[in-house]
Amino acid sequence: MAVGSDGAQGIKRRSAGHRPNVWDGEWLRSLTTPYSFESHGPRLEELKKGAKELLATSKQHCDQLDLINTMQRLGVAYHFEKDIKDILAKLIDANISDVFNKFIEKDGKFKDSLGEDVTGLLSLYEASFLGVPEEHVLDEALSFSTKNLLLQVKLEGYMAEQIQQSLKFPLHWRMPWTESRDFIDIYQRDDKKKSLLLELAKLNYNIIQSIYLKELQQLVEWDLKSIEQLPEYMKVTYSALYNHVSEMIQDALTDNGMDILPYVKQQIEMERGETMNFIHFYMIQKGASEEETCDHVKGLIRNLWKKLNKAILKDSDRAPAVVKVALDMTRTTHRIYQYGDWFGIQSKDNQDCINSILHPIPMEQYDQA
Repeated sequence: MAVGSDGAQGIKRRSAGHRPNVWDGEWLRSLTTPYSFESHGPRLEELKKGAKELLATSKQHCDQLDLINTMQRLGVAYHFEKDIKDILAKLIDANISDVFNKFIEKDGKFKDSLGEDVTGLLSLYEASFLGVPEEHVLDEALSFSTKNLLLQVKLEGYMAEQIQQSLKFPLHWRMPWTESRDFIDIYQRDDKKKSLLLELAKLNYNIIQSIYLKELQQLVEWDLKSIEQLPEYMKVTYSALYNHVSEMIQDALTDNGMDILPYVKQQIEMERGETMNFIHFYMIQKGASEEETCDHVKGLIRNLWKKLNKAILKDSDRAPAVVKVALDMTRTTHRIYQYGDWFGIQSKDNQDCINSILHPIPMEQYDQA
């Protein structure tokens, strides 16, 4: 490590070579997809009817919850909101509450026998991220489940991949869109998968992806003149975003004599890890190692999520649409900067995620049937 003029040890940083912006306009406009609601809508409706029958014929509580969880993770549960609400209402009426208490010993610790149930451990781990600041039992649940999941080193296949994903990024923090794409890949390797649900998930994803791709192709230029080319419903959002950034740039110039426009443009293309970020400053200020600093940051993020969870519980009935937007925006921001940023490709994780947005899931076996 180099020693700076202030006596603090400098932190080795990566080179300043910036990678090109992945969102190249010409390339984006060249992408196509064979899927659309016009051409594949009838088959989608057939599959939805079949999935609705699966919900209706599932009677055991465990089977119902497993089916609902699978539908949510595959990204198709929103088609069956009323059916799912009716099922969950009956389960709640059956006095399913204080679910953690039956897993806890008198000393407040989780039962050691739970460590042998891998599926239960993973569910406990995921549930621990739904807590609010006052629910300390969920902190214990996180510690217990993480420790035991890390011991499952010999596990292979479908469950092992789910554990690896969850330890890296819990389900509650994930963007629904990227989660459904990832889970489709995992679910199709599950020996117990339901073929109807798998086809529904893939086709539903591809139809929505075709809409997103079309919208993205209309937004590839940051130029207010291009607003006239947009559909009416997108003009308001685009104009508001453009005006907000422009106002921020003008305020900086008027109040501080600073022209920040070049920096705004540069920020879109630069690698986030090369900036003087929070981790760099914290390591210098506290004399902490990179590992200690990362653990500190993870704790801060978890506490912020707890506060968001509390706000969600408070306002979900009063303003569900607002809560959904806030949650989706938080998940999106968190995911964008989890592995750098999405403006320059910096990792396989980001590249895979971007490809999932831009390319449909192969479905040749269904198209030929």
